[in-house]
Amino acid sequence: MKEITSPSSLNTFSPISISIRNIATNKFLIIHTDNCDLHIENEHGNFFCTRGSFVFMSRNMNFSCRIHKIETGRPPYKTIRLGREELTMLTNILHSTHVYCLNKHITEGKSHNGIVCIGGNKDWGYIFNKIETSKDSALKMLKLSYLISRMGIAPDIIISLMASTAVTFTEKIRNQIENNPSKRWCLNMIADEFNISEISVRKRLESEGTSFSNLFLKVRMEKSMQLLLQNELQICQISKSVGFRSTSYFIKIFKDYFGITPKQLIIYFRN
Repeated sequence: MKEITSPSSLNTFSPISISIRNIATNKFLIIHTDNCDLHIENEHGNFFCTRGSFVFMSRNMNFSCRIHKIETGRPPYKTIRLGREELTMLTNILHSTHVYCLNKHITEGKSHNGIVCIGGNKDWGYIFNKIETSKDSALKMLKLSYLISRMGIAPDIIISLMASTAVTFTEKIRNQIENNPSKRWCLNMIADEFNISEISVRKRLESEGTSFSNLFLKVRMEKSMQLLLQNELQICQISKSVGFRSTSYFIKIFKDYFGITPKQLIIYFRN
């Protein structure tokens, strides 16, 4: 991947291009940029993935991006999201078939930044589409392991998958909030849920580089983006479902957080 202009320095929104900041991955993602060029910026640098590329992203990645659509009227990319069970399954398959390559990869001390981008072809795109529409998790992971092996990036993906399976205290709290994002969560409620003191909650979150207020906002914003992208709910309904009584205040917070409005997000991804 090559260095690019920072997404934050470009225009935020147009019918073919959009810039979004403060994105976080709460699942392992595989993105096929079948209808866009994708610019990614995170703490490791700036990256450019052209149309037809495949992007693998670890869980708990934070980044900003700029997406440039090639053709209007359809989504810019396709995505596969892996839950914990699928993560474990895929890790086991790849580890058992590529253990020698993995050991060599680790011995050579090759670094990994949580993002792997590789140029694609029509055959890989066809396999990806089959995986995306598969309902059987075991078959889906077998096909995905085959695709990763064909790409020659198994060691990098295994390391990324292993990093994605770790369960942090932050994630445990995230899961608690995600179960009821409309609830007005407070620090004392979380302390009660885990049967520890508020000070312990605060210190453990600080040790993992966050705070309760930041995490609470992050979960609600991520959930609202997910709802905007994955269903036809009205903005006012989504606002209430993530705990905002005022739709106008929700729109303001959303724009402050992501750099775009909910309406701009809908227009771009639904058209």
